[in-house]
Amino acid sequence: MLKLGYMEIDIAPDTPMPLIGFSREDNMSQGVLKQLIAQVSVWESEERCCLICIDSIGFAKHLADSLRMRVGRVLNVSRDKVMLCFSHCHSAPDADNMLHYYEMVCNKIELAVERALFTIQPVLCGWSNVETEMGVNRREGNTSLDKRVGLLKVCEESKDKIRLLLVRVTAHCNVLKGDNYFISPDFFGTIRNVLQRKFDCPIMVIQGAAGNIAPKYFRYGEIPIDARGPEYIKFNTALEDVANIIYKNAVQKIGTVDAMSGLSAKMQSKDIELNSIVPSLEIAEQIV
Repeated sequence: MLKLGYMEIDIAPDTPMPLIGFSREDNMSQGVLKQLIAQVSVWESEERCCLICIDSIGFAKHLADSLRMRVGRVLNVSRDKVMLCFSHCHSAPDADNMLHYYEMVCNKIELAVERALFTIQPVLCGWSNVETEMGVNRREGNTSLDKRVGLLKVCEESKDKIRLLLVRVTAHCNVLKGDNYFISPDFFGTIRNVLQRKFDCPIMVIQGAAGNIAPKYFRYGEIPIDARGPEYIKFNTALEDVANIIYKNAVQKIGTVDAMSGLSAKMQSKDIELNSIVPSLEIAEQIV
């Protein structure tokens, strides 16, 4: 029997902090557009594992591994049973260089994990994919795209209520560009709001490995370097526009997904060593 426990917690700072994601002389935040959150899902079947989604551009590996070990101690599992998935938004604090903020986030996530354990109950699961037109390949002359939005639907045993929707997207989380100084989860937060109003359940959004895909819509006073071309659309409502594209494509598909019993959840991680020849400066300049 597959079981799920879920909890989320606010991780927005109380004071201005340096943001990370854009090359600017002054990166200090100037307020909060929307709260940042961390979401914890604890899964139990043959083993216990944990997926945590964090509104952040990401942590350095040693900091991420430290958090995984701390969560593992709470759950009584090894760190390879804990997966961190960062939104990679460009409007969150620089946790690597603001260690007091990193520590605050870790403490809150540990608390959320403890609370999630009290919500564990049997669930049914089903999944599917749907295509959307939300992204643009940001490499000039390359039109390759992963248009899929992955959907994992988790229901109570009766199937009367959805416990959790997990949505996987491929586009970079940077609708907000270099003129934004407000803390924000970017369009991930808007997707969560739009889908939560429809399905009355928590929404976890995760980022797929598609670094070359930018969101089609953006909000910026000028045309930034990563949104040039006729395929990009500038609107003040860009956050809502991206969320609504996903909503329109996903809402009907979610209704057709059949949640099944007899499933299990497992998690593992593996360290591999990758080596490459570093080019000389002369060759590197030719490549550029």
